[in-house]
Amino acid sequence: MTESLVADPRPKQPAREWWRKIYDQRTGDPAARARLRRCRNTNDVLTIPAGVLLARMMGDMPRESDRVGARFSRALDLARVLAHVSEDAAAHPMREVGWPIFPGGRREGDLERGPKLSESRFRRLLQSETGEDLVAQFTRLIALMGGHANVAALSDAFRWWDHPDGRTKQRWAFEYFHAAAAARSASDSPEGSEK
Repeated sequence: MTESLVADPRPKQPAREWWRKIYDQRTGDPAARARLRRCRNTNDVLTIPAGVLLARMMGDMPRESDRVGARFSRALDLARVLAHVSEDAAAHPMREVGWPIFPGGRREGDLERGPKLSESRFRRLLQSETGEDLVAQFTRLIALMGGHANVAALSDAFRWWDHPDGRTKQRWAFEYFHAAAAARSASDSPEGSEK
């Protein structure tokens, strides 16, 4: 009997491919996942081949003549973070834990659920510094989502969190506040159609 394979329409992404490899039901490495979850710092990951493999797959391994750099350390920390993901979800992480509707568009008296991630915790996430603080914030976020998270979105955000252009944090805020809904409703309004 042959298994039918369903093609994943999402583009290939090294961190997602790594995550699938260590989480594969038949050939995965549950011991490595457990060891990565228990790592207390970046150097702990150096003793776990699966963690170093992520850095290699992402092209972040230092060359022999180069010093070990921030990209290598960030990839090792990403392995620690992704070890907490139990299921690769399709939705952006902030759509999972953010506002279900744009909060600025609510009418007084509307009773809907608020975000799973409080605004103060969201601000704390945005203010996270790289290193242990960022690892802790992302790990807490994954726990809040019950281990179901978009591996590609998490890995991209984790890698570029402190980029000077700030686009990653802007995107996360846009998704958290469900600003796309506000933009759609503004373009549907009579005032938006006059432009």
